[in-house]
Amino acid sequence: MINKNFWKKKRVLLTGFNGFKGSWMTLILNKLGAKVYGYSLNHRKEKINNIILRLEKNCEKFEYGNILNKKKLFNFFSRIKPDLIIHMASKSTVIESYENPSKTFKTNTIGLINVLSLIENSKIPAFILTSDKCYKNDEKKNIFSETDPLSGDDPYSASKACQEIICNSFKKSFNLKIATARAGNVIGGCDFTKDRIITDLIDSMFRKKELLLRNPNATRPWQHVLDLNINYLMFVQKFYYNKKLSGAWNFGPQKSYTVKKIIKYFYNKKKFKFKVKKSKFKEKKYLSLSDKKLKKLNIKNNFSINKSLALTYSWYEQYFNNKNNIYNFSIEQIDNAINQK
Repeated sequence: MINKNFWKKKRVLLTGFNGFKGSWMTLILNKLGAKVYGYSLNHRKEKINNIILRLEKNCEKFEYGNILNKKKLFNFFSRIKPDLIIHMASKSTVIESYENPSKTFKTNTIGLINVLSLIENSKIPAFILTSDKCYKNDEKKNIFSETDPLSGDDPYSASKACQEIICNSFKKSFNLKIATARAGNVIGGCDFTKDRIITDLIDSMFRKKELLLRNPNATRPWQHVLDLNINYLMFVQKFYYNKKLSGAWNFGPQKSYTVKKIIKYFYNKKKFKFKVKKSKFKEKKYLSLSDKKLKKLNIKNNFSINKSLALTYSWYEQYFNNKNNIYNFSIEQIDNAINQK
């Protein structure tokens, strides 16, 4: 369970504090009494999150900058003197990685190296979000565990595999306390990232755009952002005091579901136009994560797929119908999620 005493006044450097997962993490940490020091970009979609979720007010201090700017990142780190780092800043979509592979690799590798360089002398723990896309794309294998081979056929997946290798290298070369979280297919409110299934769905439902489905039969381990973020924090509570927990960890539900199930759920809520357009990108048909390792720490997903979808739909329904109350609505979802854990 979440230990509020652990988080009270804990100084957390949170990179990507106004991204999709980072926005929710900022609010959760603040709710738990932690002092959040946010470092992130401030582009269009991040500005939306900043405004509607009042993220700047939920930070003790914040700095806008690129993690590729090592000097600016180091200066911020030196001023705030955090107790730990949660690294959420990265390029996060497959399609974007095809459009700009150079930026994807630079952000996800050199940016990560800049973050890890911060802790070489301080020795504070670093919790790094990578991705479940880091595994070798073996169509004969559907369930992946932390010991399976790493690889990546697309630039995004390859950059995430590189992140795992970099973290392992820093951990062993400099005797650092680094844990990586392999998760993906995260759904929930406040996601305005282009070319994600939920974002595209919401545009179809509330902005009357036609939804183009790339792979309706693709099967993924969908999980809600609150369920996942709270599991992250439950892990960090244990990891903070136990260096033996350094290394790679899968975070995911027991079951995977098709994109068609997601479409059907939302279509029953509100009709929208869609059509299937075959993807030119190669994507794995079925993906599921083994959570056996994490379960040994008594950490697991609590939200069913239907609850995850219901929470996601209700957030966007609130956003489009009563945007002025979306902050309070989001805090209510957080309170309920924490109490369930």
